Amino acid sequence: MALDLVVLGGWLRLPDVLALSCTSKALASRLSALLRCMHEDVSLGRAPRPIPCSNTTGDGVLPPCDFQWLQRVQWRRPSLELHEDDEFEGCDCRDGCCSAEACSCVALNQQAGLAGQVTASDALFLCHWGCRCSREKCALRYDFVADADGALRLVRTKEKGWGVVLTRPLHAGEVLMPYTGYGYPSPDHAGDPRYTMTLREVFGSGVQLCAVDASRSGNAARFVNHSCAPNLRVRIQRFGSMKPVPVLVAKRELRSGEEVTFDYFQDVTGDQATASATPCFCRAPNCRGFLPR
Repeated sequence: MALDLVVLGGWLRLPDVLALSCTSKALASRLSALLRCMHEDVSLGRAPRPIPCSNTTGDGVLPPCDFQWLQRVQWRRPSLELHEDDEFEGCDCRDGCCSAEACSCVALNQQAGLAGQVTASDALFLCHWGCRCSREKCALRYDFVADADGALRLVRTKEKGWGVVLTRPLHAGEVLMPYTGYGYPSPDHAGDPRYTMTLREVFGSGVQLCAVDASRSGNAARFVNHSCAPNLRVRIQRFGSMKPVPVLVAKRELRSGEEVTFDYFQDVTGDQATASATPCFCRAPNCRGFLPR
């Protein structure tokens, strides 16, 4: 029971854990093994690749474990009414998915206003599990870098809490990972706004709002910090259906050891575009001083 308390507590500090471990040598051994596993892989095997975790700040905060790891956005029941029967048939391409005449996925992107040769990182509609095209030849497929190469490390910072650092270079245009969590048709359905990404899309004269809430369930993207001069951008894409998936794309060449960030103000409008009372510590020359609401 004490071990469960540590696992679910999430934000217990090291002195608290040591005090618990003093009650039993067996418990101390189990706690030590758990902490060692979490530092080697904070997801405890639930991510496709291990995600190491380190805290050298001296604040005693343990690796975060108070949320469920999700590799995809899971849409909750209120969201099904948005696009209940919206799955796309896959293409039958053999030529690398380059022609709108031959590829239904390329045609979808052109109908959405993307002309010319569309790259996978810029596409709105990507080839998916229903497509018969070759993964090696297709221009509208990619693997998330974080899933394929395990390119991430979770680090504790003194001012910004947990953050995400690269363990290998990332090229401009590469897609690092999706922002996952529970999907809702409105930000009003979501939980903690600190971990909720609001997606705003314009279709003709209409605007569609939905939200991905990573406050209790998500992946490493929930720990990516804000910067007023970010090195990632958020792109909304679709994989086999009209349900939107936010992905994090490199804006420039990034080196190993660099912390990845995105702009929490990106495409934010209305009341959310107003700065909150939470200070920003990005230190960029164009720093706004505060995070958005």
